[in-house]
Amino acid sequence: MFHEFGIPTKNGTQVTFFSDEQLRKFSETAQGHLATNVMQAPKITMRNGQEAVLRVCNTQFFVTHVDVSWDGEQVRAPLVIGAGGHGCPVARALGDADADEDVVVTQESETRVGADRLRALTRRHGTPELFAEPDFRGYGWYFTKGDFLNIGIGALGGLPIRERLARLLARLRGDGRLPADLPLTAFRGHAYRVRRGRPRWLAGERFMLVGDAAGLARDVSGEGIGPAVESALLAAAAALDGRPVAYEERIARTFGRPERGLARLTRHIPESIVIGLARLACTRPRLRRRLVLEGAFGMG
Repeated sequence: MFHEFGIPTKNGTQVTFFSDEQLRKFSETAQGHLATNVMQAPKITMRNGQEAVLRVCNTQFFVTHVDVSWDGEQVRAPLVIGAGGHGCPVARALGDADADEDVVVTQESETRVGADRLRALTRRHGTPELFAEPDFRGYGWYFTKGDFLNIGIGALGGLPIRERLARLLARLRGDGRLPADLPLTAFRGHAYRVRRGRPRWLAGERFMLVGDAAGLARDVSGEGIGPAVESALLAAAAALDGRPVAYEERIARTFGRPERGLARLTRHIPESIVIGLARLACTRPRLRRRLVLEGAFGMG
């Protein structure tokens, strides 16, 4: 490579001057090599004997293309959109994910029961029912959708999720919503990041992350379907515009910065006070709608 670029290879060579064409060719080759790291630095003029120190303050991945192997075939694409959920391989490779991210853990089951029987079990058929956890680190749900019953629970830290689930099921059996003779489909678990703390790197020249892969679930509520749909539309628009790097800015305008409003406030208040205020909010319809539906879930 040195010979191709006209770089002298004698021992002791320190400086080489490139023409514009040589610089372009060198940059393309270096950036296209998977094992190469490229550092760009400003030109520094010093007097004889002076020393200068350069520090790398910001690192970014440079992606020239994406190779996807599937079913024995390999496809090369100029752009990849990571939409594989919390464990998305694109997010792991390019999203600069933080090992200490705040992650919600859930357990969920969906069972075909029959609409008539579900209407007999609850007066609120077709209406999502939520059950706040005592420590307000999460909530359970009881959703009736036509013939189907969806039961689940999610939480951010605290008591193990299996213990929380057992407590929720006992409550549902106790109030008649879940008869003992009603078998449920096995519960399945999954995890996802909420939009809190340092965000992931969401886009570059050759990639974008959407939904749970981008860590866009709402803080406090953990609601992620709305952000997934919105981010997918923004990613599609950025791809059609030919400007993937603009996607991250569009996300910031749409969702704002992490830890704003209610979520940021709770970081500075003792947990006992937060729990007391949350319980009070749950007993006041107007306050409940303002803080829970509009604030936490972004509805209304």
